[in-house]
Parts: sequence; structure tokens; C-alpha cells
Amino acid sequence: MIVFWRSPFCDFVLIIFILFLWKQYFLKQDLNEEERLFIKYSNPWVRIFVVMSLTAEVSYVVGTDIALFEGKYYIHSLLLSVITIYLCALWGIYIGYEYGPRTKEYIDRLKLRSQAAVALPALFLMMYFFM
Repeated sequence: MIVFWRSPFCDFVLIIFILFLWKQYFLKQDLNEEERLFIKYSNPWVRIFVVMSLTAEVSYVVGTDIALFEGKYYIHSLLLSVITIYLCALWGIYIGYEYGPRTKEYIDRLKLRSQAAVALPALFLMMYFFM
């Protein structure tokens, strides 16, 4: 598993992900309805902190992979970035529930996202306890 995280492909995907976040939350280009809701109803300082924190974490991971840093906190950085992304997803679900449109398709998609948000930590806990 750690071999995948230290691959150049994973570094490339992480850099593209960070560029995508910067483009959406700072330049606010090419937004869909859910992203507009998230930007409209979330605090800009929280978004800035989240994007800066993810940028620092991904920079540390990529810097460790190309031997700029020692890599002492590599796993911590990966875990913190996964937790940050999960908490942002939960916040997006809450904003969609609270302020989103009340169409049947949107509510069904929101229910599916909510079920996935509950199932993902349950799956990881079961993997941790039974493997």
C-alpha cells in the first residue's frame, strides 16, 4: 500500500488535485451548483485554511517522494489530508442538506452521499479490527 503512495503517479494526481482546489476555491471558475452552494454558505477563512493545509500536506508528501524532506511525518501527513478531505465532504453534505434544492434527484443524491459518509469509516474500522 505504501508503494502506491510513494509513486510518481500518485504525486502527479495529488498535484493536479491541489491545482483543482486552488482553481475552484480561489479563482471560482467552472463551478457546478453544489460547489456554488458550498462557497456561498461556508466561511471563506475556513476554506482558505483547508486549502492551505491541504497544500502544505501534499507539498510535504511530494517533497518527501523527491527527497527534499526526510519523511519522518509522511504517514501523519497522508492521514491528516485524508481526514481533512473527509471533514470537508461531511461539511458539504450538511450544506447541501440545509440549503440545497428540494428536488427528488438532489435529495436522492444527498442520501447516497450521506450513506457513503457513514459506510466509509465503518468499513475502515472493520478492516482495522478484523485484519
